[in-house]
Amino acid sequence: MVSVKQLCVLTCAVVLVMATLAMAADSGKPDTAASLVMRFTGTHRGAFFGSPALILDVVSPLTGRHVDVAVPNDPPMGPYHPSPAAMKWLDTIKLNDLVDIKFTIESGGNCIQSLSLYKAKPGEDAPNGFIFSESKQETVSGHDVMSVVLQKFGQSSTVSVAAKPGENGKPQPDPALVSTIATLKSGDVVTAEVRASGSSPTLLSIELYTEPLKGEFVKVTDSDIDGVKYPAIEIKTATGNDTILLPGIPKNGKWEADPKMLAKARDLRAGKAVDYRVKQDNGKTYLKDITLVSVSAAASH
Repeated sequence: MVSVKQLCVLTCAVVLVMATLAMAADSGKPDTAASLVMRFTGTHRGAFFGSPALILDVVSPLTGRHVDVAVPNDPPMGPYHPSPAAMKWLDTIKLNDLVDIKFTIESGGNCIQSLSLYKAKPGEDAPNGFIFSESKQETVSGHDVMSVVLQKFGQSSTVSVAAKPGENGKPQPDPALVSTIATLKSGDVVTAEVRASGSSPTLLSIELYTEPLKGEFVKVTDSDIDGVKYPAIEIKTATGNDTILLPGIPKNGKWEADPKMLAKARDLRAGKAVDYRVKQDNGKTYLKDITLVSVSAAASH
């Protein structure tokens, strides 16, 4: 399941949708429609308008919020007999699939209208994965302002591009981010770092999504380059062992590794399968991110 903190940019939007649906249900207003991308987690037998009914269990991949959606009987108010049409929809999905589900909010509960498999783009379901939609530029109070629209699981959010002082001292969109954004096209899957700042989240970094490299963690080590020791990790790959430097800053003639990345590396155990990404800088290879692979996924490595 996707971490709420890692997706803070979109959480508020989804919570707002959920809150709107909840208020509609509480008011008893009939036929309020909802269309959301949810994760299908199973079914159970419950009740809809007092009659026995099949209930779908779905969970928001963004917020973790659980929602029950009833399958109407056929005939609608008859005994337990789930609609054949809805059962056909269920035949096309399996547990933990992402689904695009449409349902109405009624006083007696949520009632399914349609269900189909949601095909996430490769990388969209990564913790910081999004679909780039567009960029916008405008002038606000004499300052140039830039924003991007990012999508995830059918939800969209506008995110302000981080600013830096320009030549005249006035804030302007970070030139490095502007340059990267100019290369993106609508529909590209990107990896984006977003900082939550009230109602206006800020984009700190963005780049095209790339599939992670796969390997086996060996150990935390050091690499001596031009007399400077760089904290690093050793990864076993299909072609041999690679030494990858940990990111950080030079300090007192030494390379001081980023504390969070170093702690993350030290938490790993030798022989464990990992997914990782690297970046090149001045001819050196630095670790960008590393995650432990689940047991089921490791079996397919």
